[in-house]
Amino acid sequence: MITIRGEWRTRTVWIDGVRLSPTASQRVWNHSPDGFNWGYGGSGPAQLALAILLAAGVECDDAVRLHQRFKWDVIAPLPQASFEVDVDLVGWLARVRTERGVMTALERIVRVREMVDRLCLAIDRGEVTPSEEEMAGLGELVLEAGGPLAYELVVKLASRCAAGRDALKDIAN
Repeated sequence: MITIRGEWRTRTVWIDGVRLSPTASQRVWNHSPDGFNWGYGGSGPAQLALAILLAAGVECDDAVRLHQRFKWDVIAPLPQASFEVDVDLVGWLARVRTERGVMTALERIVRVREMVDRLCLAIDRGEVTPSEEEMAGLGELVLEAGGPLAYELVVKLASRCAAGRDALKDIAN
């Protein structure tokens, strides 16, 4: 848990009693040459979000990737006034990383489904005849992507050619 305090008149911010400077975060991404702000979704709040994540020890690449989300979740809802708020940054990071993992899995399933659909269309048109080894590799990729769609995609592959049916048998064993 960290305590973030902001003084509205001066736009000065402290984390756990230590004054936060915008300089380090501006070297990473200069959203706001004027420094910090809060209570809305602009460049000053983005600079503050990035600075807080960096000051809390979040790796630079992760801080850059996550600071807009942190801005909308934590900084933008603050009042446009002086404030003091306790933030469970570790919990927030864990929640966001879990959500991003779910999105990654969903994106992977969508990509695999598109690939399977293109391959099935090419097989139907007689443009390609994949080998059993190629079909087995694709079937394993589909199953690795997981989710309820995986079985449907493997069956779809298997229905297209003998190699697909053989690959399905191999994967099932």
